[in-house]
Amino acid sequence: MTHPLPSIQDAVEAFLEDFDFGEGGQRTRLSYRSGAFAFLRFIGEHESLKPETSIQRLPSSLSADFKSWLQGAAHSGPGRQGDEEKPLQRSYSPATVKLYLQALNRLLRFWWYREWLSFSTEEEIEARKALQIQRSRGQRERTQTRSPEVPSDFGDRMLEAVSELPLPKVVEMPDPAQRRKVRLENLRSRALIHTLRASALRASDLCDLTRSQIELAKHNNGYLAIAMRKTGLLAHVVLGKDALVAIDAYLKERTDDSPWVFIQHGRTGAPP
Repeated sequence: MTHPLPSIQDAVEAFLEDFDFGEGGQRTRLSYRSGAFAFLRFIGEHESLKPETSIQRLPSSLSADFKSWLQGAAHSGPGRQGDEEKPLQRSYSPATVKLYLQALNRLLRFWWYREWLSFSTEEEIEARKALQIQRSRGQRERTQTRSPEVPSDFGDRMLEAVSELPLPKVVEMPDPAQRRKVRLENLRSRALIHTLRASALRASDLCDLTRSQIELAKHNNGYLAIAMRKTGLLAHVVLGKDALVAIDAYLKERTDDSPWVFIQHGRTGAPP
């Protein structure tokens, strides 16, 4: 008989009751207890999670989300007994952020041991990397060098241009072979530009994308780790909803069995 999984609140309490804090003893327990309470407050302010939510609904991006919250959460310190609370602060100190993330890491390991989480350690690590990259891009100005002849809104113009590419119907293009070729090429162009914009991959790496990788991204909030041809390093990218929708529309139009996402039409099965 399978027992129901605990709520997030109950899972935190189980950790505080059962975890072996080792030589750190009471001081370590108090530090992790503070981190656990901060985590529960984060859960209470989360848009889709609550303390009573089943632990199985925790996402693989949990660590990155908690860190972001710690760095911007308003809170007040308790002060000494008998004293007033400290003034409201806009974020926790770097040392406290580090401590509370260590506490969350212990919580996750405890829950993995109990088999309470729906994601693996590898998925959590990769999701954290991807979200950190995505957020850092949004928080700083782009510093890539580009030709002054290339307008700053070039990507937006490209998206606008491919969105206007026609998808002819029978009445507009009676020849079925010609109509199919135009539809496939225009849907491919839309998917290419959306994916380039979302990932910033080189064209050679984009051409290596497979259908199975796209399916994997769909099950991991759009995240993919891709080995780059030129450097051999991993590129951590997140394909947004618009990119995945554009890719889906293109693949659904096709009837071939090629494993590649982007192919030459007329040479089915070979990447472009």
